[in-house]
Amino acid sequence: MNILICFDAGNDIGYGHAKRSLYLASKCVEAGHNVSVLKSGQNNHQLDKNKYYTKIKQLKTLERYVASSMDSVCAAVDSLKINTIVLDISHKHTYQNISLLKQTLKKLKDSCDIHILDSARESALCNYLEEKLYNKVYIPYFGEIDKGGETSRVKTGTKYFLLDLPVQSIDYKLEDRDYILITCGGSDPYGISKFVLEAFNSIESVVKKIKLVIGPRFLPELICELKTMVDKMKHEVQIVSSPEDLLSLMQESLLAISTSGLTKYELAASGTPAMLISIDREHYDINQTFLQAGSAIDVGVMGTFSKKYFTEQLTALLADHGRRCEMSTAGKNIIDGLGAQRIISEIEEV
Repeated sequence: MNILICFDAGNDIGYGHAKRSLYLASKCVEAGHNVSVLKSGQNNHQLDKNKYYTKIKQLKTLERYVASSMDSVCAAVDSLKINTIVLDISHKHTYQNISLLKQTLKKLKDSCDIHILDSARESALCNYLEEKLYNKVYIPYFGEIDKGGETSRVKTGTKYFLLDLPVQSIDYKLEDRDYILITCGGSDPYGISKFVLEAFNSIESVVKKIKLVIGPRFLPELICELKTMVDKMKHEVQIVSSPEDLLSLMQESLLAISTSGLTKYELAASGTPAMLISIDREHYDINQTFLQAGSAIDVGVMGTFSKKYFTEQLTALLADHGRRCEMSTAGKNIIDGLGAQRIISEIEEV
Protein backbone atom coordinates (compact mmCIF):
# COMPACT_ATOMS: atom_id res chain seq x y z
CA MET A 1 0.00 0.00 0.00
CA ASN A 2 1.31 3.48 -0.90
CA ILE A 3 0.43 5.86 1.95
CA LEU A 4 0.78 9.65 2.05
CA ILE A 5 0.64 11.27 5.51
CA CYS A 6 0.04 15.04 5.59
CA PHE A 7 0.47 17.07 8.75
CA ASP A 8 1.01 20.62 9.96
CA ALA A 9 3.75 21.77 12.32
CA GLY A 10 5.08 25.14 13.38
CA ASN A 11 5.66 27.52 16.25
CA ASP A 12 2.09 28.80 16.17
CA ILE A 13 0.31 25.43 16.30
CA GLY A 14 3.00 23.32 17.93
CA TYR A 15 4.41 19.94 16.96
CA GLY A 16 1.84 17.52 18.35
CA HIS A 17 0.42 16.75 14.89
CA ALA A 18 3.93 16.09 13.57
CA LYS A 19 4.93 13.88 16.47
CA ARG A 20 1.98 11.52 16.21
CA SER A 21 1.98 11.52 12.38
CA LEU A 22 5.64 10.59 12.16
CA TYR A 23 5.14 7.87 14.75
CA LEU A 24 2.24 6.47 12.73
CA ALA A 25 4.38 6.72 9.58
CA SER A 26 7.13 4.66 11.19
CA LYS A 27 4.65 1.98 12.22
CA CYS A 28 3.22 1.88 8.70
CA VAL A 29 6.75 1.32 7.38
CA GLU A 30 7.24 -1.51 9.88
CA ALA A 31 3.97 -3.01 8.63
CA GLY A 32 5.43 -3.18 5.12
CA HIS A 33 3.78 -0.16 3.50
CA ASN A 34 5.42 2.50 1.33
CA VAL A 35 5.09 5.81 3.17
CA SER A 36 5.67 9.42 2.15
CA VAL A 37 4.97 12.57 4.16
CA LEU A 38 4.00 16.13 3.35
CA LYS A 39 4.61 18.65 6.08
CA SER A 40 3.38 22.22 6.09
CA GLY A 41 4.02 25.16 8.33
CA GLN A 42 6.90 27.48 9.07
CA ASN A 43 10.05 27.09 11.17
CA ASN A 44 9.60 23.35 11.42
CA HIS A 45 13.29 22.48 11.34
CA GLN A 46 12.62 21.00 14.78
CA LEU A 47 11.29 17.96 12.94
CA ASP A 48 14.81 17.08 11.84
CA LYS A 49 15.41 15.86 15.40
CA ASN A 50 12.54 13.41 15.24
CA LYS A 51 13.90 9.88 15.45
CA TYR A 52 11.36 8.56 12.92
CA TYR A 53 12.20 11.04 10.21
CA THR A 54 14.97 8.92 8.76
CA LYS A 55 12.61 6.00 8.25
CA ILE A 56 10.33 7.71 5.75
CA LYS A 57 10.65 9.40 2.39
CA GLN A 58 10.68 13.16 2.90
CA LEU A 59 8.94 15.45 0.46
CA LYS A 60 9.29 19.19 0.33
CA THR A 61 8.01 21.44 3.07
CA LEU A 62 4.71 23.06 2.13
CA GLU A 63 3.32 26.40 3.07
CA ARG A 64 -0.10 26.52 4.69
CA TYR A 65 -2.83 24.57 2.98
CA VAL A 66 -3.50 27.21 0.34
CA ALA A 67 -4.28 26.38 -3.26
CA SER A 68 -0.67 25.73 -4.27
CA SER A 69 -0.19 23.35 -1.35
CA MET A 70 -3.32 21.40 -2.17
CA ASP A 71 -2.10 21.20 -5.75
CA SER A 72 1.11 19.69 -4.36
CA VAL A 73 -0.89 17.09 -2.45
CA CYS A 74 -2.72 16.11 -5.62
CA ALA A 75 0.56 16.04 -7.56
CA ALA A 76 2.14 13.78 -4.92
CA VAL A 77 -0.81 11.41 -5.11
CA ASP A 78 -0.37 11.13 -8.88
CA SER A 79 3.41 10.87 -9.01
CA LEU A 80 3.76 8.40 -6.12
CA LYS A 81 0.67 6.37 -7.05
CA ILE A 82 -0.79 6.96 -3.59
CA ASN A 83 -3.85 4.90 -2.70
CA THR A 84 -4.27 6.03 0.92
CA ILE A 85 -4.00 9.51 2.48
CA VAL A 86 -3.85 10.26 6.22
CA LEU A 87 -4.53 13.91 7.15
CA ASP A 88 -3.52 15.40 10.51
CA ILE A 89 -4.44 19.04 9.92
CA SER A 90 -7.28 19.79 12.35
CA HIS A 91 -6.54 23.32 13.58
CA LYS A 92 -7.63 26.91 13.01
CA HIS A 93 -5.72 27.46 9.77
CA THR A 94 -7.45 24.52 8.12
CA TYR A 95 -10.88 25.69 9.28
CA GLN A 96 -10.23 29.09 7.71
CA ASN A 97 -9.73 27.34 4.34
CA ILE A 98 -12.34 24.63 4.73
CA SER A 99 -13.92 25.19 1.30
CA LEU A 100 -10.56 24.55 -0.37
CA LEU A 101 -10.09 21.36 1.65
CA LYS A 102 -13.53 20.12 0.63
CA GLN A 103 -12.77 20.72 -3.05
CA THR A 104 -9.49 18.84 -2.76
CA LEU A 105 -11.03 15.89 -0.92
CA LYS A 106 -13.71 15.59 -3.59
CA LYS A 107 -10.99 15.39 -6.22
CA LEU A 108 -8.85 12.90 -4.27
CA LYS A 109 -11.68 10.63 -3.14
CA ASP A 110 -11.98 9.15 -6.61
CA SER A 111 -8.39 7.88 -6.60
CA CYS A 112 -7.56 7.04 -2.97
CA ASP A 113 -8.90 6.34 0.51
CA ILE A 114 -8.87 9.23 2.98
CA HIS A 115 -8.32 8.91 6.74
CA ILE A 116 -8.30 11.81 9.21
CA LEU A 117 -6.54 12.07 12.59
CA ASP A 118 -8.90 14.50 14.26
CA SER A 119 -9.33 16.76 17.26
CA ALA A 120 -11.96 16.41 19.97
CA ARG A 121 -15.50 17.66 20.36
CA GLU A 122 -16.34 20.99 18.71
CA SER A 123 -12.80 21.26 17.32
CA ALA A 124 -13.12 18.08 15.27
CA LEU A 125 -12.51 18.55 11.56
CA CYS A 126 -15.17 15.98 10.71
CA ASN A 127 -17.78 18.45 12.01
CA TYR A 128 -17.11 20.51 8.90
CA LEU A 129 -17.00 17.66 6.38
CA GLU A 130 -19.63 15.45 4.77
CA GLU A 131 -19.03 11.74 5.41
CA LYS A 132 -18.71 11.07 1.70
CA LEU A 133 -15.43 13.06 1.68
CA TYR A 134 -13.52 10.56 3.83
CA ASN A 135 -13.35 6.88 4.68
CA LYS A 136 -12.60 7.01 8.41
CA VAL A 137 -11.92 9.56 11.13
CA TYR A 138 -10.04 8.84 14.37
CA ILE A 139 -10.79 10.92 17.48
CA PRO A 140 -8.45 9.22 19.97
CA TYR A 141 -9.41 10.92 23.21
CA PHE A 142 -10.82 9.90 26.55
CA GLY A 143 -14.57 10.26 26.89
CA GLU A 144 -15.31 10.43 23.16
CA ILE A 145 -18.21 8.11 22.36
CA ASP A 146 -18.62 6.35 19.04
CA LYS A 147 -22.34 6.97 18.56
CA GLY A 148 -22.42 5.02 15.32
CA GLY A 149 -21.10 1.78 16.77
CA GLU A 150 -18.27 -0.31 15.38
CA THR A 151 -19.41 0.18 11.78
CA SER A 152 -19.23 3.95 12.00
CA ARG A 153 -16.71 5.88 9.95
CA VAL A 154 -15.79 7.82 13.09
CA LYS A 155 -13.53 5.80 15.40
CA THR A 156 -13.22 7.22 18.89
CA GLY A 157 -11.58 6.61 22.23
CA THR A 158 -8.07 6.21 23.60
CA LYS A 159 -7.65 2.78 22.03
CA TYR A 160 -6.70 4.75 18.91
CA PHE A 161 -4.35 7.13 20.74
CA LEU A 162 -0.94 7.33 19.05
CA LEU A 163 1.54 6.98 21.85
CA ASP A 164 5.25 6.32 21.44
CA LEU A 165 5.69 4.82 24.88
CA PRO A 166 6.51 1.20 25.80
CA VAL A 167 3.53 1.17 28.13
CA GLN A 168 3.88 -2.45 29.19
CA SER A 169 7.43 -1.92 30.48
CA ILE A 170 6.91 1.26 32.49
CA ASP A 171 7.50 1.08 36.23
CA TYR A 172 4.54 2.71 37.97
CA LYS A 173 5.91 2.72 41.52
CA LEU A 174 5.87 6.28 42.83
CA GLU A 175 8.06 5.28 45.76
CA ASP A 176 11.03 4.98 43.40
CA ARG A 177 10.55 8.39 41.81
CA ASP A 178 12.66 11.33 42.90
CA TYR A 179 11.57 14.42 40.98
CA ILE A 180 8.76 16.87 40.45
CA LEU A 181 8.47 17.71 36.75
CA ILE A 182 7.49 21.09 35.32
CA THR A 183 6.72 21.04 31.60
CA CYS A 184 4.86 23.87 29.92
CA GLY A 185 5.03 23.06 26.24
CA GLY A 186 7.47 23.93 23.51
CA SER A 187 7.30 27.71 23.88
CA ASP A 188 5.37 28.59 27.09
CA PRO A 189 4.01 31.87 25.66
CA TYR A 190 2.13 32.66 28.87
CA GLY A 191 5.13 32.31 31.17
CA ILE A 192 3.52 29.52 33.20
CA SER A 193 6.94 28.07 34.08
CA LYS A 194 7.76 31.30 35.94
CA PHE A 195 4.44 31.18 37.79
CA VAL A 196 5.04 27.60 38.94
CA LEU A 197 8.59 28.32 40.11
CA GLU A 198 7.33 31.29 42.11
CA ALA A 199 4.72 29.06 43.72
CA PHE A 200 7.34 26.49 44.70
CA ASN A 201 9.53 29.21 46.17
CA SER A 202 6.67 30.24 48.47
CA ILE A 203 6.60 26.75 50.02
CA GLU A 204 8.63 26.77 53.22
CA SER A 205 8.87 23.02 53.72
CA VAL A 206 11.49 21.01 51.86
CA VAL A 207 10.20 19.55 48.59
CA LYS A 208 11.69 16.95 46.31
CA LYS A 209 14.08 17.93 43.56
CA ILE A 210 12.48 19.77 40.66
CA LYS A 211 13.18 19.33 36.96
CA LEU A 212 12.19 22.23 34.75
CA VAL A 213 11.82 21.55 31.03
CA ILE A 214 12.77 24.41 28.72
CA GLY A 215 11.21 23.78 25.32
CA PRO A 216 12.89 24.34 21.96
CA ARG A 217 10.88 27.50 21.23
CA PHE A 218 11.22 29.34 24.55
CA LEU A 219 12.16 32.96 23.90
CA PRO A 220 15.71 33.91 24.99
CA GLU A 221 14.27 36.49 27.39
CA LEU A 222 12.13 33.85 29.11
CA ILE A 223 15.06 31.43 29.36
CA CYS A 224 17.19 34.15 30.95
CA GLU A 225 14.46 34.94 33.50
CA LEU A 226 14.00 31.28 34.37
CA LYS A 227 17.73 30.71 34.87
CA THR A 228 17.89 33.73 37.16
CA MET A 229 14.95 32.41 39.17
CA VAL A 230 16.50 28.94 39.43
CA ASP A 231 19.71 30.42 40.84
CA LYS A 232 17.70 32.06 43.63
CA MET A 233 15.36 29.15 44.42
CA LYS A 234 15.31 27.74 47.94
CA HIS A 235 14.67 24.30 46.46
CA GLU A 236 16.94 22.30 44.17
CA VAL A 237 15.97 22.84 40.52
CA GLN A 238 17.58 21.25 37.47
CA ILE A 239 16.97 22.71 34.02
CA VAL A 240 16.48 20.25 31.16
CA SER A 241 16.70 21.95 27.76
CA SER A 242 14.85 20.60 24.71
CA PRO A 243 14.80 16.89 25.65
CA GLU A 244 14.31 14.52 22.73
CA ASP A 245 11.41 12.96 24.59
CA LEU A 246 9.80 13.31 27.99
CA LEU A 247 9.39 9.63 28.82
CA SER A 248 12.54 9.24 30.90
CA LEU A 249 11.69 12.42 32.81
CA MET A 250 8.12 11.26 33.41
CA GLN A 251 9.32 7.91 34.71
CA GLU A 252 11.42 9.69 37.33
CA SER A 253 8.62 12.04 38.42
CA LEU A 254 6.33 11.58 41.40
CA LEU A 255 4.25 14.53 40.18
CA ALA A 256 4.11 16.69 37.06
CA ILE A 257 2.87 20.24 36.62
CA SER A 258 1.97 20.63 32.98
CA THR A 259 0.02 22.72 30.55
CA SER A 260 -2.75 20.80 28.84
CA GLY A 261 -2.58 19.21 25.40
CA LEU A 262 -1.46 15.73 24.39
CA THR A 263 1.18 15.66 27.15
CA LYS A 264 -1.52 14.77 29.67
CA TYR A 265 -2.03 11.45 27.90
CA GLU A 266 1.70 10.66 28.02
CA LEU A 267 1.76 11.52 31.71
CA ALA A 268 -1.23 9.26 32.31
CA ALA A 269 0.30 6.35 30.41
CA SER A 270 3.58 6.71 32.32
CA GLY A 271 1.70 6.59 35.62
CA THR A 272 2.63 10.16 36.53
CA PRO A 273 0.04 12.13 38.56
CA ALA A 274 -0.47 15.54 36.99
CA MET A 275 -1.59 19.04 37.88
CA LEU A 276 -2.79 20.69 34.69
CA ILE A 277 -2.90 24.41 33.98
CA SER A 278 -5.09 25.30 31.02
CA ILE A 279 -3.88 28.07 28.71
CA ASP A 280 -7.44 29.06 27.73
CA ARG A 281 -11.07 28.19 28.28
CA GLU A 282 -11.19 25.83 25.30
CA HIS A 283 -8.41 23.65 26.74
CA TYR A 284 -10.04 23.77 30.17
CA ASP A 285 -13.39 22.60 28.80
CA ILE A 286 -11.75 19.75 26.88
CA ASN A 287 -9.88 18.71 30.02
CA GLN A 288 -13.08 18.23 32.02
CA THR A 289 -13.87 14.95 30.29
CA PHE A 290 -10.29 13.72 30.64
CA LEU A 291 -10.31 14.47 34.38
CA GLN A 292 -12.96 11.80 34.84
CA ALA A 293 -10.22 9.22 34.28
CA GLY A 294 -8.73 10.26 37.62
CA SER A 295 -5.07 10.67 36.64
CA ALA A 296 -4.93 14.47 36.82
CA ILE A 297 -6.47 17.60 38.28
CA ASP A 298 -6.92 20.91 36.46
CA VAL A 299 -6.41 23.96 38.64
CA GLY A 300 -8.01 26.25 36.07
CA VAL A 301 -7.27 28.67 33.26
CA MET A 302 -4.02 30.58 33.69
CA GLY A 303 -4.76 34.06 34.97
CA THR A 304 -8.07 33.13 36.62
CA PHE A 305 -6.66 31.73 39.89
CA SER A 306 -4.26 33.12 42.46
CA LYS A 307 -0.77 31.92 43.28
CA LYS A 308 -2.01 31.24 46.81
CA TYR A 309 -4.74 28.92 45.51
CA PHE A 310 -2.31 27.08 43.23
CA THR A 311 0.21 26.66 46.06
CA GLU A 312 -2.47 25.26 48.35
CA GLN A 313 -3.47 22.70 45.72
CA LEU A 314 0.17 21.81 45.09
CA THR A 315 1.13 21.32 48.73
CA ALA A 316 -2.01 19.27 49.41
CA LEU A 317 -1.24 16.90 46.54
CA LEU A 318 2.43 16.58 47.50
CA ALA A 319 1.38 15.65 51.02
CA ASP A 320 -1.19 13.07 49.90
CA HIS A 321 0.84 10.06 48.75
CA GLY A 322 -2.24 7.85 48.71
CA ARG A 323 -4.09 10.09 46.30
CA ARG A 324 -1.08 10.30 43.98
CA CYS A 325 -0.87 6.51 43.94
CA GLU A 326 -4.55 6.33 42.97
CA MET A 327 -3.95 8.87 40.18
CA SER A 328 -0.97 6.87 38.95
CA THR A 329 -2.97 3.65 38.81
CA ALA A 330 -5.86 5.36 37.04
CA GLY A 331 -3.54 6.77 34.39
CA LYS A 332 -2.09 3.48 33.26
CA ASN A 333 -5.59 2.16 32.53
CA ILE A 334 -6.32 4.88 29.96
CA ILE A 335 -3.94 3.88 27.15
CA ASP A 336 -2.44 0.54 26.16
CA GLY A 337 -0.01 1.84 23.53
CA LEU A 338 -1.55 -0.12 20.63
CA GLY A 339 -3.29 2.79 18.90
CA ALA A 340 -1.02 2.80 15.85
CA GLN A 341 -1.60 -0.89 15.21
CA ARG A 342 -5.37 -0.41 15.42
CA ILE A 343 -5.37 2.53 13.00
CA ILE A 344 -3.20 0.62 10.54
CA SER A 345 -5.63 -2.31 10.74
CA GLU A 346 -8.52 0.07 10.01
CA ILE A 347 -6.60 1.50 7.02
CA GLU A 348 -5.88 -1.95 5.67
CA GLU A 349 -9.53 -2.99 5.96
CA VAL A 350 -10.86 -0.23 3.68
